[in-house]
Amino acid sequence: MNEYVSLKRIAQIRYGLGQPPPLSEHGIPILRATNITRGKITERGLLHAKLEDLPLDRAPLLDEGEILVVRSGAYTGDSARITSKWAGSAPGYDLRVTPRSVDSQYLAHAFLSTGFQDQINLASSRAAQPHLNAEELGEVELWVPPLQEQLRITAFLDAETARIDQLNSLHRQVLAKLAERRQSLITAAVTGQIDVSTASGRGIDPT
Repeated sequence: MNEYVSLKRIAQIRYGLGQPPPLSEHGIPILRATNITRGKITERGLLHAKLEDLPLDRAPLLDEGEILVVRSGAYTGDSARITSKWAGSAPGYDLRVTPRSVDSQYLAHAFLSTGFQDQINLASSRAAQPHLNAEELGEVELWVPPLQEQLRITAFLDAETARIDQLNSLHRQVLAKLAERRQSLITAAVTGQIDVSTASGRGIDPT
């Protein structure tokens, strides 16, 4: 395979939970749109339910390698691959994609590409509120090279995105340090701890 194909040809697309189950303080995590951010699963606002309260016959627990796709709201089309950490979670209320004849990590990267997102925006913008159903998602076309090429692309993207994530983390640390320094400088100046007339040679002449 080395062509553009519709998603429904290479993956199964299903819905998650139809109705919210009774919630519990502990139990099975329910992964919702609020837990999906640019390809990653976050614990922000994470909900739980007891296993016996989940409709497993209609919405089985998630397997590693499946992908959740946000189906409505401002972040329609955002997605995240289920890692080993989140395998066994409940699929929430969005769309779940089970890869069949494509590498799951390659597919997860493809979901974050501009070409995929442009098609999602076109499909979901037909309604007043951005919304995506299984049929529309299934019609989205993706470039699917042979498996070995998929694996090479995936290895490259995994390495490069990890490097970029590390740089972003360092950048955030620098910004946090600068913000802390700024706050300390302001506090010192307004409490008389530094002489602003001579500090750094940029003092203000009171006369």
